[in-house]
Amino acid sequence: MTAYRDAARGTMVMEGDGSGRFSEVVLAPHVTVASETMVARAVGLHGDAARMCFITRSVAFAVHHTPSVGAA
Repeated sequence: MTAYRDAARGTMVMEGDGSGRFSEVVLAPHVTVASETMVARAVGLHGDAARMCFITRSVAFAVHHTPSVGAA
């Protein structure tokens, strides 16, 4: 991997009493790998990461993953 960035975003719901909570979060990592031959493997690893994501496994709202991978 030569670069990583994530454009995470969330949806927050405001309750009648003024409190709030997240109802959904989308993690949108973009990874740059060293060569085109690494792209398919990197995409596959994102699937594994989504299944084992500590954020997803720690919260009571939906966490979606929308990865993208490109080659340098």
